[in-house]
This record gives sequence, C-alpha cells and structure tokens, in this order.
Amino acid sequence: MTYSPALGSTISNTKMRTPENVSPYSGMCSVCTANCIGTCEIGLSAVRGSEATFPYRRDINQFASEKDYPLDFSHLSINGRVFGALGCEEDANKATYTNVKTETEFGIKNKVKMKMPIILPAIAKLNWKDYFVGAALAGVSVVIGEDAIPNDKNLVLENGKVVSAPLVGEMVDMFRKYSRGYGEIIMQANYDDENSGVLDYVIPKLGVKSVELKFGQAAKGIQGMGRTNSLEEALKLQNKGYLVYPDPSDEKVAENFKNGKGPIFEKIGKLPIWNEEILKNRI
Repeated sequence: MTYSPALGSTISNTKMRTPENVSPYSGMCSVCTANCIGTCEIGLSAVRGSEATFPYRRDINQFASEKDYPLDFSHLSINGRVFGALGCEEDANKATYTNVKTETEFGIKNKVKMKMPIILPAIAKLNWKDYFVGAALAGVSVVIGEDAIPNDKNLVLENGKVVSAPLVGEMVDMFRKYSRGYGEIIMQANYDDENSGVLDYVIPKLGVKSVELKFGQAAKGIQGMGRTNSLEEALKLQNKGYLVYPDPSDEKVAENFKNGKGPIFEKIGKLPIWNEEILKNRI
C-alpha cells in the first residue's frame, strides 16, 4: 500500500495519460509510451528541469498535500457523556452548543489566551486582510509567514537591514484593530529574514511580541525557492542577500540572458547552519 500521489497534479500543472492505471511504486502511468501527449512531472522535469519541483503559479494559489494519509480527522469521533458536562454548566437549560466554552491558552511566562485552540497558518498573499481580521474577531492566533517582508514592494533596507516595511505593519495593524484581547499575531523569520534584521525591526518598531524562528521552509528542513524571469529582479534579490542561480551579477550570465539563453533565475533560501550556542544567544 502506497501513500504517495501520482506524478500528475494541479499543484505542478501536470497530468497523467492514464490516471486510472498508475503504478503505485513509482507514481507513473503503468504504460509509459513515446506517443504520450503529456505532460506528467517526469515529462515536465525532462523539459523544464527543476521547474517540476515548484508549485504552479504560487503567487495566486495556495496548495495542500495530495498524499493519502492512513489517518485523518474523519477517523475521529466526538463521544458524548452519560453523566456531567464539559465546557458548560450541568444544566439542561444551558447545556447547548451556543454556551460551550472552548477557550485555551499557550505559553509559560507570558500566556496567550485564545477563544479556540486554533493557530491559523502563514499567509501573506491573496485576501490576507480578511484573513487577519477574521483571526482577530474569532480570538485565535495567526502567523505572518517567513519571507513576507522581503516581498514588500515598498521595503526599505539600509546596509542590508530592514528600516521600513509598510506591508507587514499593515498586517499587524489589521489584526490589532479588531482584536478583542484573545489570540496573537506571530511573526516567522527564516535564516534570510534574520540576516536582514526582520525580527529586530518588527519587535521594537511594530510591537510584535510573538515570533517563530524557522529551521527550514514550511516546517521542513528544505530551502525556500522562488523563480523570476527578470535580470533586474534577480539582481535585487541578490542584493537582499539571497542565493540566486545562475549568478545574475556574472557578466556572461547577464549577456546570455539578454540573448535569450537561460531565461529563468532561481532564488534559493539559505538553510540555517545554527548550533545550540548561537540559537541560545539569539533567543
């Protein structure tokens, strides 16, 4: 029994020729033919290389895993009680869902109260204003994702450090404007964010109290990736401290780009090569 998805997905904008006949071991069509009109992820990688590892149009889309896990929420049941009540008074006139309290808190020294045990994941695109406002009104916590500040078109850097980031300031304000004393807005920071002083900006300047240091992209030990087909944008990313491949500051690379060779630059997030001492001092 396999839990791996097939090698065709809307996430990568690919498809299988025979989705009803797939080899579970490889995720390929059971019959891979030279007459295939394509394109599965193997075909995409053969033509476009590493593009096959990127979600399709990540600027306007959110993505979810297609792995068919052996356990999900549908396997869980909420069992009733014979005697007593939890979350509300033991009174038949009051024991109803509208009166149930789901409040909780997290933290040790500086506890954060929440109306529900929910933390909304990081989103800094699409309809983020309603997202942060909704979290505040619901009394739950919400996260501003890593790389959010470098993506601010009005970002101002001095000596490689953040001195102004209006976009994140607006995100924080959106949450606080509608906050009712429950939940918290949490700022993530990856290795590149740390290099540009993101937390050193948002804590004193925006009053952010909760932060999350990232050890890899999307809670995994992998590097964040991005793509651009603009030499100018690639140089800007490099000046912000990102690894960019191929090197846009290389004259030969720039010349090839202008001649239509190698039209894509890849932004690669750095993995944090930290140790316990560095992390302890930073915290």
